[in-house]
Amino acid sequence: MKKKVLHIIHGFSIGGAEKIVLKYLYDFRNDPDIDIYALTLSPSSNSIFDRKISYDNLNVIYGNIKFVGPNSSIWAKLHINLKAIKMIHETLKQIKPDIVHTHLAIQHLSLLPTLLRRVKKKYHTIHSIPGSNPKRRFKYIDKIAFKYCHVVPVCLTNHMIKLTKQYYNISHCELVRNGIDTGIFKKYYNTSAIRKELGISSKSFVVGHVGRLCKTKNQKFIIDVFAKIKDKIPDATLLLIGEGEDKAEIVKKVRSLSLGSSVRLLGARADIPKLLSIMDVFIFPSLYEGLGMALIEAQAAGKKCFVSDTVPEEAIVTENICKLSLSLTPQQWCNAILNNEFPYEKNRLSLKDYDKTNTNYVLKKMYLGH
Repeated sequence: MKKKVLHIIHGFSIGGAEKIVLKYLYDFRNDPDIDIYALTLSPSSNSIFDRKISYDNLNVIYGNIKFVGPNSSIWAKLHINLKAIKMIHETLKQIKPDIVHTHLAIQHLSLLPTLLRRVKKKYHTIHSIPGSNPKRRFKYIDKIAFKYCHVVPVCLTNHMIKLTKQYYNISHCELVRNGIDTGIFKKYYNTSAIRKELGISSKSFVVGHVGRLCKTKNQKFIIDVFAKIKDKIPDATLLLIGEGEDKAEIVKKVRSLSLGSSVRLLGARADIPKLLSIMDVFIFPSLYEGLGMALIEAQAAGKKCFVSDTVPEEAIVTENICKLSLSLTPQQWCNAILNNEFPYEKNRLSLKDYDKTNTNYVLKKMYLGH
């Protein structure tokens, strides 16, 4: 009999955790041993992911929870949390999953229902550095789940496993890397046609970045670096791909530096491999990263990548990576990009380690193991 796996996540807005759950829904659609479902607590936001789910009729159950802001009253938050707990309990009763796999800050909502429904196998993927969530209460809930309620933490890298064991004082974690279809990034793309479609000159030096528009991804610093690049290459173009809460501030910064149409905010896109193909360099100066799947994809596309030294070693899968300190100035980053002033890193893993064939095998083995 096939095993039923239910993934639980807040919603399918554009993000790394959401992307990986969506990938599992696609990759295991016709698996002979596993049926994968997903419960999203929030209603559809009509994101690219939501539209894919609807078009391909994937096994996703949408909730109707509209989470309140951090300044809302404690009673409003309690009401929403109780509503979410009830929804998860009802979904477990309906689906009767053998395995529940949760993501992001959700265990304060999912733990009780999984215990009440006596779900035997429970996993929780840690998508970022342990302790990066400022809400410390989640630490204690997660620790209770890991130490006393048989929830197994899943980490993206060996480094994260080490940090997770230390942070939660636990002895066991599973390693499941986020996988990609490496082949799609090696396809031939008509770069001249793509540049023409975007109104970018064939001679323009294109700097690219993919990531949620937020403080962690450090796009304001990217703009400062690009301004220095543009001083030396007037026809340079910056592509920022992604959506997020910092979009308005980023637009304001672009205007304040008079960068105008040289900076293209393309929003969330489904054609990342195609857009990567026209980039001359990829920049990724994150303040911290659990892994950085956008960086893995950029390397799969053969791009030269200039990244902060906060990026984990296991994200280095080619020799096209140049690590730079965030204490360096934008001018120094510019010099590194244009003049190759810093040595490139030696890759620690290979792209095969992140190919979805291998990562899906590891995930399935974890689910079916005893």
